[in-house]
Amino acid sequence: MIVLFLLVLIMIFWVLFLHCDFCEFKKKLTKRYEELEKKLNMLEVSNSGSEISKKQEPLCQQVASVIEKEQIKEETVHHENPSEEERKECNKSIENIFFGSLFNKIGAIALVVAAGIFITFVSQFITFTPAMRVAAGFIAGLAFVFVSLNMHKNSNNMKPYAEVLLGVGLAVLFISTYCATGVFHLISTYWWLGIGCVMLLLTYSLAHRYKSYSALGLGLFGGYLTPFFLTDNLSQNFLFCYLLFMNAIALIYVYVNSDKRWLNFVNLILTTVLLIGNSAFARDKFSIICPIILWVMYLSFDLLRILKKKMAHEKEHYMSSYMNLAALSFLSWLVFSEQRMILGGVLFCYAAVYFVLVCYFLSKNQRKILRPYFYALIAVVYMGTFFVSTGMTRVILWAFETLFITSLRYFLDLKYLTKWVLFFSLTCIVSILRVNSAIVPFEGYVPLMNSRLVLFGVPAIVMFVCASILSKCPKSRDFQVSLFLTFLYSTMIYLYIIFEFNAWMMHSALVSNSVDNMFVTLKAMVNICIGFIYALHLKFLADIKESYIFRLLSYLMWGVSAVFLILLGVRYVPVEEFLPILNLRFFAFAVGIAGALVYSKMEKKCWFDYLAIALGFLLISYEAADYLIKFGIYENSGFVITLMWILYLAVLSLFGLAFNVKSLKNSAIYISILAVFKIIFYDIAGLESVYKVVVFLVLGAVLMLISYLYNKSQVEESGSDDE
Repeated sequence: MIVLFLLVLIMIFWVLFLHCDFCEFKKKLTKRYEELEKKLNMLEVSNSGSEISKKQEPLCQQVASVIEKEQIKEETVHHENPSEEERKECNKSIENIFFGSLFNKIGAIALVVAAGIFITFVSQFITFTPAMRVAAGFIAGLAFVFVSLNMHKNSNNMKPYAEVLLGVGLAVLFISTYCATGVFHLISTYWWLGIGCVMLLLTYSLAHRYKSYSALGLGLFGGYLTPFFLTDNLSQNFLFCYLLFMNAIALIYVYVNSDKRWLNFVNLILTTVLLIGNSAFARDKFSIICPIILWVMYLSFDLLRILKKKMAHEKEHYMSSYMNLAALSFLSWLVFSEQRMILGGVLFCYAAVYFVLVCYFLSKNQRKILRPYFYALIAVVYMGTFFVSTGMTRVILWAFETLFITSLRYFLDLKYLTKWVLFFSLTCIVSILRVNSAIVPFEGYVPLMNSRLVLFGVPAIVMFVCASILSKCPKSRDFQVSLFLTFLYSTMIYLYIIFEFNAWMMHSALVSNSVDNMFVTLKAMVNICIGFIYALHLKFLADIKESYIFRLLSYLMWGVSAVFLILLGVRYVPVEEFLPILNLRFFAFAVGIAGALVYSKMEKKCWFDYLAIALGFLLISYEAADYLIKFGIYENSGFVITLMWILYLAVLSLFGLAFNVKSLKNSAIYISILAVFKIIFYDIAGLESVYKVVVFLVLGAVLMLISYLYNKSQVEESGSDDE
């Protein structure tokens, strides 16, 4: 901490030193430039014609060169050898910061702390009664205020110091009032609140009269500190009324001092936090009328400023409106936290008020002022829907609200509504996945014609319509959101297919009591096939919409499906009923290979060919291994797999040479290398002599045949070139 403190001090001194240097440099540079300008004016008066033009040009160059040299000189030499005057100026600036500003503020804090200690201090040598201590505190506070007001009136140069004294006096008065009630119980809580209200009026009046930030800060601090020390017998409604009084005074102050608009935001935050914290310990709840009054106060304040044309569409107006809505929502939730339907109805009543405001500003064509109230309307409708509905009903309501907002965006040309379309769409997706009937089979399940169809179908259709509407809007953001909605409704369709198929399989397995490993594997294979089809669909969407994001998502989905396919294809579970080629694994690999070939043809990238060949290689290996396991052939099983590899590379080589496909020829070379290594390092050690002969014979014959065909094709190509 000491090192950090020293570093901060060094930085402060460094900034001050640079500031002094820059100011001095600016003065000297300005003085030098004025001298040169005087010489230039004298030459203009004494010379004429061509002589003036000849002498002015080098003089202008002289001015520029002098300025440049002065800059270089000041940047390099000035910091090394500062003059005595510069040092004095720098020292004066530092002294002004510490002696003129920091010391009086630190001293003010020390005086406030001293007053608090004195009032609550119990001494064994000198006896002060509680009334004497409180009276001394009031006298000291009033004395500070009186001296401060006198200095404000008589001396303009001492106003910063007087402002600090004013803050000290108000702080001592607040502390004395608190101690009189909370510590010594000399006056009742209600009297304390009354005195606090009077002091609050005094602080805001002084802050307005003398433009004092100290008084303003002390007013906020003292006003919001008061409720923390209230007794238990004080009702929540009385506390809320006190806070309403505080906010009303602050609104009047902000209306007169329009540059203090941030005070509304601060007051709303402090009021909400104080009420939420106090509600955790209070026995009763405040009435819903109190939050409504607070909301109407700030809403009326904004409307009054708009009617008086004091509103310049600034960010403070937006933030105050949003915070007003947030405070209303939180406080309403505190009142009806256990009554969701009533809370939702109350929120819809708020929405009706915002709807009237939106219609009014639309009729007046004041679209910039309309924005925060439109946001508030949408937010309140969203929250009301959340509280009055559950499950599928909530999803459907949010879906139709998305359609309504999209229509407003298109017909009213309100660009800022696009983000709300995106928000409601994402909310629909999340809400669907949270409904149990979307994933888990439910009681009374009927394939296809069930609640899952409505749960996925309605949002998918709505998002399709919204995507079509937004695609007609001119803004690029609208087009991007329409692409995202296209992705969402496509995803929802495939999610419905997966969940419905899994539910049907689970229902069938439960009916037949056949839930085993085979069932799990079959279900996984079907999901993988759907994943490959979904990846191909995204690829077609990427070509239609000309979207690079869809292309990346398609690659990602195909890669994920391929990884799961490879992992699940190692051992196909129904080995006893295994049929080569005529099985679900073969179909899944065929779909993956077809997808890779489609990608290769569309993207013109050869590495998709290699992926398809690799999947085919794995499929042959899996099929051969499971065929041997089915018939109990465990010895010399590697021999059969090696023969399948050799046949596979032979087919690849023949087609590669016949059609001159580079990927097929290269893949055949890689597989042949792999087969040779497998034979040498694995098969020779475990095979009998007969199988070794067969393996080497087949390998040699295939490789010789491939080499013969390759050389023959090369001879034919060279002969055609000679002709």
